[in-house]
Amino acid sequence: MPARMRCAASLLLAFSAWACRGSVPGTAEKVLRAAVRADVTGFFPNRPAANESYTFEMNRWDLDAVVALDRGLNVVPALAEHWLTPDERTFILELRPGLKFSDGTPVTAEDAVASLQAGLRLEWPNLGYLRTIETVRVLDERRFEVKAVRPDPTLLARLAWGFVLPARAVASKPVPLSGTGPYVLERWTPSQGFTFTRNPHHWGPPPGFARAEFKVVPDDEARLRLVESGEADLADFVPPDAWDRLERNPHLRLEKGAGNRVLFLGLRVDRLPFSDPRAREAVDLAIDRRAIVERVLLGKGALANQLLPRGAVGFVPELPPSALDRERARQLLRAAGIKPGRRLRLDGPFNRYMRDRQIMEEVARQLAEVGLQVEVNALEKRALYDLLDEGGSDIHLLGWASESGDGADVFEVLFPPPGEDRGSMNASGLVDARLDEIVREAQSSTNLRARAEVLRRAFKRLSELRPILPLVVQPEAVVYDTRRVAWDPPVSLALRPRDLRPAKGPQP
Repeated sequence: MPARMRCAASLLLAFSAWACRGSVPGTAEKVLRAAVRADVTGFFPNRPAANESYTFEMNRWDLDAVVALDRGLNVVPALAEHWLTPDERTFILELRPGLKFSDGTPVTAEDAVASLQAGLRLEWPNLGYLRTIETVRVLDERRFEVKAVRPDPTLLARLAWGFVLPARAVASKPVPLSGTGPYVLERWTPSQGFTFTRNPHHWGPPPGFARAEFKVVPDDEARLRLVESGEADLADFVPPDAWDRLERNPHLRLEKGAGNRVLFLGLRVDRLPFSDPRAREAVDLAIDRRAIVERVLLGKGALANQLLPRGAVGFVPELPPSALDRERARQLLRAAGIKPGRRLRLDGPFNRYMRDRQIMEEVARQLAEVGLQVEVNALEKRALYDLLDEGGSDIHLLGWASESGDGADVFEVLFPPPGEDRGSMNASGLVDARLDEIVREAQSSTNLRARAEVLRRAFKRLSELRPILPLVVQPEAVVYDTRRVAWDPPVSLALRPRDLRPAKGPQP
């Protein structure tokens, strides 16, 4: 039996006992069984939890934030049911009455204020979303004020990452996990999975599933077979080569989306070889994005020429795609003093994006055509984030999703101006006075149309500098069994507890 098949078979056997639990026909307490490609980095706010969209989405099962984003990514009430904006820098928010944490204690404005302050002071993983907050203060038992350092039309949306924990607990190490979400984290076994149980004190309608069990199954085929055999209810990161097969199964539904996550190469521009702009341009011209889409993603992705999807604030419709010109790339490498055979290490994850390892291998193959010998260094995603934080990568594969729909996030997290680097992940080491000036202009603009135009200028400048080289927009796909699960997916196809419920009718 080939090694891949042995791996898949052993995983299927290992999960048989899990699949049988909670699946007795006729039981009233239904269990959601999800087979997922990768684990979370941790549970907020304790280390090793990182600023990663998948980690945040899984944390939303047991934590609620000040506000939320609906399935169309519009701001809607969550813990705060009302808010006022007395001026361009100030939000006054009022909590719902009767809120309780999962341990039964009441939620007050003091808890919300302490949580937001801790995110800033203790540099929790959500710091990047809160960085424009200047002060937070309690007004009364249910009302609190958030004031920004400058007018910030996106701050309200970013409070969807303003998770609330008990004030008495935020300074603890580790912080006890007592949230207000629809579920409570029962257990987490790193690299294996995590389980949630229904929160009896949740403020909203009770979630449809009594329990939700997430099992980490890295092998694509093993993960899909669990759903096809009925041993799991859903699976994420469905690779394109399985789409047709799954769509022929009458019991399964495949949700597909164009996605808003742009995969890119990040280049370390504050040291050789990529401190030379000719080297950056050479790599850009050597890469055939269309071949990545066709060869690795089987035609299911889209070419990317910027970090934003169409429709996001700051998207530049007239920005031309990078042209493939390998002869010009070779000339630029020679001009930069980079001889044929120069060795590079391409760092990236093997468990974060669809076909991430294969994308890196294809990039390495293409760069070999212009004389660069690239070693693919595929890491567990947490190890990659640590490497990038330490500045240890000259070239890496990473992704960016415009979750708030606003392009300013790119500059505040990936390329913050000097003095505003808290919570950033500037793995490129970029410092550019002209770009900083444009970003500050955007930050100070309260006119949304004018601000969008300034952000477009910023993205044009970023395209000229090439600290990052956009590659493809990753497709998203999740499969689920319609006999057991009903799902109203958001545009991001994130697995959110409020969107998932048991299917009506008998459960096989």
